[in-house]
Amino acid sequence: MKGIFWNCKGFADTKKYRFLSDLTKEKDLDFIALSETGRANFSQSTLNNICAGRDFLWHCMAPRGRSGGMILGINPLTFDIGQIEEGDFLFGSNYDIRRMTSSLI
Repeated sequence: MKGIFWNCKGFADTKKYRFLSDLTKEKDLDFIALSETGRANFSQSTLNNICAGRDFLWHCMAPRGRSGGMILGINPLTFDIGQIEEGDFLFGSNYDIRRMTSSLI
């Protein structure tokens, strides 16, 4: 399981999208957690770009005033999310890591 937590200090620069997309591909990330996005919502195409087109589940939290805003994306093949709870300035989730099995022939 690999992921990134990043205080991105605003999320309008296309270089940040490209960085996350490249990093997701290169490191095979299972989750992406961004704080201080400064945005209330994201289009589906933007979310697809962030996770390099992978099938992530997303949860966004709007900023409070001029700062804040959070986004969490997870790979549902790695995590089984039970629920997500929002606080004033944070959110948490209950999850299980899916057991992956492999066999050699």
